[in-house]
Amino acid sequence: MRLYQTMALLLALGGNGCGGGGAVGADAGGVEAGRPDGTPQDGARTVTFDFDSGTPSLQVFQNVPFDQTAGGLTASFSSPAGAAFSVQSDASAGLSLSKFSGQYLEANNLERNLLEIKLSQKVVGLSLTFATADFHHTEVPTSLEAKTFLDTTQGSPLGSATAHGSYASDTMPIGTLSVGATQPFNLVQIGTVVGTGATTAFLVDNVVVTPN
Repeated sequence: MRLYQTMALLLALGGNGCGGGGAVGADAGGVEAGRPDGTPQDGARTVTFDFDSGTPSLQVFQNVPFDQTAGGLTASFSSPAGAAFSVQSDASAGLSLSKFSGQYLEANNLERNLLEIKLSQKVVGLSLTFATADFHHTEVPTSLEAKTFLDTTQGSPLGSATAHGSYASDTMPIGTLSVGATQPFNLVQIGTVVGTGATTAFLVDNVVVTPN
C-alpha cells in the first residue's frame, strides 16, 4: 500500500469527508494559435493521451519512461528521477477520482518528482486533469505547475501555468491545468509548487494537446 493510500485510509477511519472548498486557478502565457490559456479554439484538432487507448498498450503498475501514440502524434512520458510515476487505476490505487477515466499516471512516492512529456511534433496548447495527494483538507490544496519548452528544459520556459484542485466527493482534490506559450513547444515539465498545500505527489490523466 502506498504511503498516501495509508494516509487516505486513516482519514476515512477518522470519519472526515472531502467537503471543503478550493477553486481551480491558473496563470498561463498567451498562445498565438489558440486561447490565451492554451485551451484549443473551437474546431481546432486535438489529440488525447488517456493511458487507455494509445499504442502500445499500457499495463497497470508499468513505470515511466514509456511512449504513447495517438492521432499520429507520439508523447514520451518520463521523469528526471527515473521510475517516479506508474500507470494505475482506481482499483489498483484504492482511490475514487470521478474526473479520471480508466488508467492514469500516479506518483510512486512523496518526493517532489517532476513529470516530463516530450511530443513528436510542436503543439500550441496542452491541458490535463490532475489530482494532488492532499489529505489534510487544507483550505487551498497544493498547486501544480506546467512549464513549456522547445526540445530541452535548459533555459527559461516559453510559457507556464499553475492551478489547484477542488475538494468534492473524491479521495483527493481534482482540477484541470491548461498551458500555452508565445510560440509552439514540444516539451512540458509538470510538478507541484513549493510552498503551496501539504503534498508533493500528484496524479495525471487525459492529456490533451493542440498540434501546431
